[in-house]
Amino acid sequence: MKYKLCLQAVDLDKFIEFPEEIGKILGCTIDSGVVVERRYNDDTMVRYRKIKLEKANKVLTCEIHVIEGLIIIDSKIHPIQDVVFAYEIEGISEVVTNIRKLLASKYNFVLGEPNIKMRCKRMQGFVKVELGNKATVRDVVETFFPNQIYGINLLWHSLIQDEACQDKLLIRQLRVKLRRLRSCFIFFKRDLLGKQAYQWQRSFRNMAESLSTMRELDVAIMTCERIQKQVIASDRNTGLQGELLKVLTKMRQGENEKFAASQKLNKHTLLLARFYLWLQIAFEDETGDIKAKKFINQRLGEWIDKLEGLERQYPDFTNMEDLHKIRIKVKRFRYVLQDITIIAVNSSLIRRLKKLQDMLGFLHDDYVNALMANLIIKHNKGNVELVYETSLFLGWERAKAEEALAEIPELWNNFLTALQEWRSNQK
Repeated sequence: MKYKLCLQAVDLDKFIEFPEEIGKILGCTIDSGVVVERRYNDDTMVRYRKIKLEKANKVLTCEIHVIEGLIIIDSKIHPIQDVVFAYEIEGISEVVTNIRKLLASKYNFVLGEPNIKMRCKRMQGFVKVELGNKATVRDVVETFFPNQIYGINLLWHSLIQDEACQDKLLIRQLRVKLRRLRSCFIFFKRDLLGKQAYQWQRSFRNMAESLSTMRELDVAIMTCERIQKQVIASDRNTGLQGELLKVLTKMRQGENEKFAASQKLNKHTLLLARFYLWLQIAFEDETGDIKAKKFINQRLGEWIDKLEGLERQYPDFTNMEDLHKIRIKVKRFRYVLQDITIIAVNSSLIRRLKKLQDMLGFLHDDYVNALMANLIIKHNKGNVELVYETSLFLGWERAKAEEALAEIPELWNNFLTALQEWRSNQK
């Protein structure tokens, strides 16, 4: 079976001779190639030149093509500047060698969909993939994980382009996409190669944690801004001078600088490319060929049993550390249900699941905000104004958390009811 991996060049100078540059980096010669022009519908057409690379006196275990052209969607022009590797399992090591050469060059790349028609659909928002009843676990993993990888790599590109790292939404979106990938990976991990699977799990956790401090500071800053707006709207003279907001903003700027200095796009692309390739050799022969629906139903049953037992395991819904453990399991369950689209789920379950997850997420944010605020007080005891504002911030957070905590038991019971109904209908 032949696989394909595509590296899309980004941020290229428009005057670059792309095929010639790729040939130099990989030590290959190029030919004139063939020109392809296709129209997929009234709004979408593509035109590109496909060039095969050759190495003198050497038989390649993978085919390498450079594709240069454009995609036109709704009158908008998008460049195609791809390096596509077509290979079988025995050619993976050569693919890795060539990828390393490209990613060590001065050019930046992201992983992308190698099928141009499918890429056009993704660009228009059509990303749902259908698999038949005969699909195996291997089919599911090799279909759904690449879609997640492409989205993560593109968001890393967007975030690294934003040198000030000020786009709060980008950071949040990337963290969510990484959580989704990690959740699906954990769902299938038991039947992937053990030691390496844990190493990948740790790699993606580290990737997410590199964003966590910026996200936590963003949440604290937004809370601080809401407090100030409410104070202004209520026309109360509380004496707020914005000292806490200044401290949080300065902390955020410091994190921006550390992040910008440490993050390189091609480093993330290499890790994601290696993971993409590893997925193709990650199964023991017999486990990869298990029917997907049988496996998924069995694993979902195990996860549901654990969810239903969480209240016994963590009976105190006021314990924030226990609530965080519940939140992680609820979150993973929701992401798997939504991302592995061969699972039929009713909207009532997803709606209740999301409401519960959102409330648990709010409580976690409050918990992290309180830890951060207490540290600020501890290290700034001589700054009366800052201590006052931080204490006000803590009081605001505490009041909101008490309201949220009062809702958790009902939200939890509503979720369990919907879960039990959905489970009974699956049998």
